[in-house]
Amino acid sequence: MDVVRWIKDLLTEISLSQAEAMESLDRRFREVPLFTGVRHFSNFSNITQWGGDEQKAFVRQLIPAVAPLLGSHPALQYARAVVDFVLIAQYTTHDDETLRYMDQAIFRIDCFKWAFANYRPLNKKDGQPHFNIPKLHSITHFVDQIRLFGSAVGIDSAHFEAAHKYLVKAFFDRTNKRKNEFEQQILLHNTRLTNLLAMRDVLNYRTSKRVTQAENDITVKVTKSSRPLDISGWRLSPRERCRLRDVGLSTKYWREAYLVALHLDIPDLIDALAVFVRECRTKGNNVSMTHSELDRRDSDPSWVSSYYISVHPSITCWKRKAKNPKDVEELSSELVCCSPNWQGKPSDWRRDCIFVQEHEKSSAGCQRGLSVMEGKMVGQLQLILTVVDSGRRDGSGNYVKYTGALVELLRFRNSGVVNH
Repeated sequence: MDVVRWIKDLLTEISLSQAEAMESLDRRFREVPLFTGVRHFSNFSNITQWGGDEQKAFVRQLIPAVAPLLGSHPALQYARAVVDFVLIAQYTTHDDETLRYMDQAIFRIDCFKWAFANYRPLNKKDGQPHFNIPKLHSITHFVDQIRLFGSAVGIDSAHFEAAHKYLVKAFFDRTNKRKNEFEQQILLHNTRLTNLLAMRDVLNYRTSKRVTQAENDITVKVTKSSRPLDISGWRLSPRERCRLRDVGLSTKYWREAYLVALHLDIPDLIDALAVFVRECRTKGNNVSMTHSELDRRDSDPSWVSSYYISVHPSITCWKRKAKNPKDVEELSSELVCCSPNWQGKPSDWRRDCIFVQEHEKSSAGCQRGLSVMEGKMVGQLQLILTVVDSGRRDGSGNYVKYTGALVELLRFRNSGVVNH
């Protein structure tokens, strides 16, 4: 608080008695009326520790308190310029007019600071008093910084003051307070505190465990396909090769849907792909559909024939094993495969059998009459694929991709009735 110290020195010089000057200063601050939320100074001159509340109250009371004591002295203009700058800097919003007021306040601070020249040290080069104070220099950048980054509200030294209290003052009492040793001892205390906090976090992480993982299945347990198969051996015409390159897809992994259906001899691939793309679009739009709408085939699915597809040999799924009695909802990963050339035999495909949850458990029994299976159906993987939806783009302008699996459902004989 350089302003306070300089005003005290100036009043002492004017009054020719320090006691008389401090008494008149204390009397002026005691005469300020009480107001809710504003600190009242009954003994202003004896305050040595300035907190945030004291500084805010001091700025609002300074000018009416010292104006009768300073009269027409330039020091009053300096104090008023400082108060104007501090109050304007606390605005939550600014425009060109408020920033112009701030520039004027900085200009007046620079003009009237020489009123306190007698209380500043002399420069070694020219013997003149200097005001090389970091805080006085920093305020000259406020206007430019506010124009670049916005209001200065919340940008203060409170964080550093708090850190000084907890990281320096608290540990200083634990040192031997010797001149050349206390700094190293404070640093050692800080290092130990950091290590203890880090170890506490590690222990808390290891001991804390959720009761169930079901609530985080979607965000943590993600179904993920493996790398696509290399299908560069499939025949590709020069025209088709150019089309792939135009859309930025590799000829090593991507083919049009109708070519994949012909090469793998899957006649229902186009029909199923049209339903799959339509369902993915509906989910992306957050539109609910009935089971009959989801099962309905398109009358003309040829619109997806030219969509590009990549084939994957496996996909990672998640299922509940219920082996952990503490968490019966715990999920474990399961790798299911649908890969050609199984065990080096070109004509053999590995097509794993899986359970498919066709509909929700709550309604599956009523619709399918299979309350025991709760809507689960047995199926065999025919193809794991990723399709590029050329009709949709994401926020970055790229085509949307959907990954799914073509499954052949193995229906129950005799509607599931057990043969006697």
